[in-house]
Amino acid sequence: MADNTPRFGASDFWLVQTDAAQLREQLRSALETVLGRPVVDADPHMVLASAFLPYLVQGQASADVCAKATLRAFAVGQDLDRIADSTCVVGYLNRLPARGAVLAYVLSCEITRSDGIQDSQCALSWTATRVVEVDGEEVTFRGSGVEYVNFAATDGATKAVCIPIYLVCDSVGVRYNGIFPEVVAPQCVLDADVAIAASGVESGQGVGEAYTIADVAGYRCGSSYNGRDEEDDEAFAIRVAWQAKALRVAGSYEYFRLALSELHLIADTYVAPEVDDDGRIVFCWTDKAELCARESGISITQRGQAFWEFYRAVKSALLVEQRGYIYNAVWRFDIGYLIGYAIPTGTQDVATARRAIEAAWSEYVSAHAWKCGAQLRLSAMFQVLIDAGASNAERLSGSSSIVLPADAIVTGTSFSLTYMGVSTDSQPPIGGDGEEVVP
Repeated sequence: MADNTPRFGASDFWLVQTDAAQLREQLRSALETVLGRPVVDADPHMVLASAFLPYLVQGQASADVCAKATLRAFAVGQDLDRIADSTCVVGYLNRLPARGAVLAYVLSCEITRSDGIQDSQCALSWTATRVVEVDGEEVTFRGSGVEYVNFAATDGATKAVCIPIYLVCDSVGVRYNGIFPEVVAPQCVLDADVAIAASGVESGQGVGEAYTIADVAGYRCGSSYNGRDEEDDEAFAIRVAWQAKALRVAGSYEYFRLALSELHLIADTYVAPEVDDDGRIVFCWTDKAELCARESGISITQRGQAFWEFYRAVKSALLVEQRGYIYNAVWRFDIGYLIGYAIPTGTQDVATARRAIEAAWSEYVSAHAWKCGAQLRLSAMFQVLIDAGASNAERLSGSSSIVLPADAIVTGTSFSLTYMGVSTDSQPPIGGDGEEVVP
């Protein structure tokens, strides 16, 4: 679409013409075609047509509102693409592209300043890279940023800091989720293979201050997450149905869910459908770095980029008269599943069959671990394995089906899968009319 097409907002695009001046010219053109001559403003036919113009504008505006409210909600797949291509809807009907998975770390270091008797602020710049091999392919996660560390005059010369940082995979797609194992409880694990460089300079508050950075270390917080493939038809249709509601009702539940939907670094968010007793809109957020640090007894000294992206998204989405309340999700450590699976009798390539089944399981886990209010249904787990080629699946131990509270999460270690071998559940052959053959 051309660069001069209207952008953003329900009032900035149209599905039918609603501009009175343009509608008036369309009437003039229609009259000229019928009468076979030019029609000026003073022409009696034009005067009569202009008298009906307000009713025409009103009808067109109603049709436009109706189209915006319903058309996208009922369109699916390629129909949505065609609507996007043939209207001035910019951005709203674009499929979400694939994106890289995220690895969360806690950056730990010690900052020493040259003058420890004044207020100052260190601009701590960092870069980090983690390379890992996935199915024979070298995959790189990388990130960089600047964090501002405040020193009070009474803080002395040295300060230890722990800051959440986030590395994004160069290769996009859901297949890069779940790289690296998660330990039983959310923990920060020292990763000697992550390459981190950090330096500090005075940001302008402390005159003549110089900084030395030492003891730089990176603690990995669980497995990679939030990688995705290009949005499919079903997810596309659901999202644009939400957008139709969000366009009509600013400040609605769908409005806030969409405002938070593109956050990449946070594992998940939750928006309460109703306000709390104080009239505030309640938001819950899940961050791997902060949760793992809390469970490891590490005190986060600086809020990380994921938190500030979440905070700004909530703040900018609130309407003038609204207030928000944000808090951390709860980890449900008491929920776990051990699922066993078998493969069909007669499988020729056992290793390949197992890889396909376990890849499907990893995808299921990445879609439910660290997600607020996830629906953990045994039937869905079994079906994932059966669809991937398992002959049967069963729960060996652990929880039954459960729908988590809206602000609760489980981690990837809540899901365990074990191979039980080749299935013995084969059907006997079906006999028919025939005759015996002997040597």
